Amino acid sequence: MQRLTSVFSRRPLLWAAAAYVLLACLTLSNLLLQGNTAVPGGKDSDYYQFLWGYWWMGQAFAQGQSPLWTDYVLFPHVSNLSLHTLAPIWYPVYALAAPLVGRLAAGNLLVLLGYVLSGTAMFVWLRRQLEPRPLASGLAFFGGLAFAFSPYMMTHASYIQVNLTPLWWFPFVLLLWDELAWPRRLPRALAAVLLALALWGVWLTDLQFWVWLPFAAWGYVLWTLWTQRRDGRWLRLLAWGLLALALMAALAWFYPLAALSQITLDPNEYPPAGLTTLHAYALPLAALVGLAEPVETKTLGRVLVWLLWGGVVIGLLRRQRHPSVNPALSAHLPPRPGAWFWLALALLPLVLALGPDAAVGGITIPLPYAWLHEALRGQHRIPARFTGAAAFLLVTFLVLAWQPLLESLWRLRRTVTLLALAGAGAALLVDVGAFQPFPTRTVPDYAIHHAIAGEPGDFVIMDVPVGTHYGWTGIGRGYFSMYYGAVHQHRMVNGWLSRIPYSTLAYYINSPLFSWLAGTRDLSPEEQAQAAQEFDTYLHDWPLGYVIVYRDWLTPDQQNRWPGWLNERPGLCPAEATDTADLIWWRAESLGCGDRPVTTHADLGTPADWTVIGTGWYGPEMIGGPSGRWAGQTAVLRLTLDPATAYELTFSALAFGDDRTVTLTGIGGFAQEIALNADGWHDYQLTLPAGALPDSRLTLKHNDTASPQALGLSDDARLLAAAYAQFTLRPLP
Repeated sequence: MQRLTSVFSRRPLLWAAAAYVLLACLTLSNLLLQGNTAVPGGKDSDYYQFLWGYWWMGQAFAQGQSPLWTDYVLFPHVSNLSLHTLAPIWYPVYALAAPLVGRLAAGNLLVLLGYVLSGTAMFVWLRRQLEPRPLASGLAFFGGLAFAFSPYMMTHASYIQVNLTPLWWFPFVLLLWDELAWPRRLPRALAAVLLALALWGVWLTDLQFWVWLPFAAWGYVLWTLWTQRRDGRWLRLLAWGLLALALMAALAWFYPLAALSQITLDPNEYPPAGLTTLHAYALPLAALVGLAEPVETKTLGRVLVWLLWGGVVIGLLRRQRHPSVNPALSAHLPPRPGAWFWLALALLPLVLALGPDAAVGGITIPLPYAWLHEALRGQHRIPARFTGAAAFLLVTFLVLAWQPLLESLWRLRRTVTLLALAGAGAALLVDVGAFQPFPTRTVPDYAIHHAIAGEPGDFVIMDVPVGTHYGWTGIGRGYFSMYYGAVHQHRMVNGWLSRIPYSTLAYYINSPLFSWLAGTRDLSPEEQAQAAQEFDTYLHDWPLGYVIVYRDWLTPDQQNRWPGWLNERPGLCPAEATDTADLIWWRAESLGCGDRPVTTHADLGTPADWTVIGTGWYGPEMIGGPSGRWAGQTAVLRLTLDPATAYELTFSALAFGDDRTVTLTGIGGFAQEIALNADGWHDYQLTLPAGALPDSRLTLKHNDTASPQALGLSDDARLLAAAYAQFTLRPLP
């Protein structure tokens, strides 16, 4: 045991950082073992926006423009990204890692580094605050563990919200301020420059850190100024601090303040979060005693809170401080505030995390967050995120409060003390779920996106379902396709930005086309015509280059309606699809369709049929044996034919009801009526004369429909005319 502590004491920072790397790898093992195919898969995983954002920064730099303005998502609008969570602090790491390990693995590396850097920074901070006793490094390591693997970090890591995981700013900024106040390793001028760079780094991480950091730092800043009040030393310290702030302000104007200054938080354009939202994302009172449910950031954990209360009890019972191991050395160290100082500072961010009010015994008590909410124009939406700042202060208190007792125990029972620390650390990790399988999400890679990236020309991609959000509300869920924007490297309609003017979102909400393809409303016949007109306009004016449907993101009803509607749009090449038809895409005719293969067969009910069905079809299913589709009163097929050739068309059908007929028509003047049998599947044959389908649309019009529900056959309320399985076309000489 003595040899182990001796080894650790030689290079404690190196050993601590290595241990945090190991623990982070164990926590993320389920993710890391999947290589470059998966991302963190928490409930609100934001992989799409961050991985797009780092591609966009590289794209902007390559084009010699600011990354704070873009029309590559939410086209046709140019969006100011100064309020968006770009988190460019990570960009250098991502830019170096992505070419070596791939985009997904590079994003996962940022998650891992969030644990390691936060734990290491906290370790260094606590080593500086702790008295130089034998157990100081062990206690500092424990504190870094509790801080880096807090419920806050575990939640945001599972969401890959790399704008929120850099908790290291709390200890790192105060470490630099401490170095400025009592230089140990750096000249004051260098410490001031590094402090300025760190504060600029806060701007480059997330604007919310500038809401949280003052509540974590103000008390210690004032305390250091007060302790240096004699001989005017506080004025020199203040001057160095102001110099750091001035340097930071100059850097921050370059990024992001110049762009941020162009935004006015008009509540009509940037609606404030309502009380319902604030209550839903506030820390419950039960969290203060370790009894809150482990939901998102609405908990401080159980073990950590119980240890905190234990620290309070120890502090109340302790009558005097134990002498330092080396009083002479301790006398030359700078003064340090006691444990209670940090607990007192933690109270304010803890109270802010409780939200705008708290209900106690049926009485609603207003809380300070309501004032902050008003001051920030309602743009800080999640009070519980103050637990990050609170955790920094609480863990500092925890380590300082337990040090005297554990140092006393160390002198008596070293093995017991180390086992107690290790057991407490393991309990913390178990409590936050660090040893449970880390949630992951597999992200498919599609060849078509890479092919589009290689195409010349400037055109726009429309993904279906449509999804346009500004962080808190929007339409549709197709914003996941933002991830693929970094692959095909073209402008796109879909996107998620943290905050955009509501008028931008209203553009999509008020559009019949976009709101329908987002699944927010059904369209009347008049609105359907408007949507078709919108589509034709975008196809020619933007121009729209590709329409891509992610079928797995659609409901069964949307799958039946939207690809069919798109198959009927003039100006689009025949649809193509992956083997399983989880992705279907249409290329604009203006880009060229290449050699259009003539349709020789259409097997309905198979994955390939999504490229030929038009409107009027129900989903694929097994029907009396073969797979096929039911048709409503009118259904359309898109068949690509040689206009100079006649074809023999053979199809198999099953009528629903007696006396059912179908008339097959085309706009070229072709029309033929056929009587269908209801006693089983039958093959039918007819001739399509040359030029019968100049627009490639074959329409099937039935004389009537019926529903199984109306006939008392089942609960199926669909109006069915006939089922179809196969269409085969043979060119005639």
